[in-house]
Amino acid sequence: MAVVLLTQAFIEHSLASILLMKGEEIDAESGFFKVIKKSREIDVVNEEEVAELHELRKIRNSYVHPKFELKNGSLNKRFIDGGYSDPVLMAKDHAVTAIKILKVFMDNSVGFSTWDDGTESA
Repeated sequence: MAVVLLTQAFIEHSLASILLMKGEEIDAESGFFKVIKKSREIDVVNEEEVAELHELRKIRNSYVHPKFELKNGSLNKRFIDGGYSDPVLMAKDHAVTAIKILKVFMDNSVGFSTWDDGTESA
């Protein structure tokens, strides 16, 4: 779970930083769904990346927003739909998926952006 949460947080902050630098403050502070949408609109990410980022968002949401029974998006539904017999295996698969998405994200040079204030650091 930690891998999923940290990967998603890193990617969301990276994209939000880019949006902020492009003057998109409202969208950058509106949640991951809107950050992904706006990032696609201004060509920061492509359609394939959008699909992967939404998959990461859905995996992350299943961990941080508990849903009971077999509702869409619940861990229980993911467990059953994925054909898992062990929740640890599901968590490992989610971690691997998150790392693969992060690798694509980094390979496409999106990465974390910082603002340069023109001063040199020591």
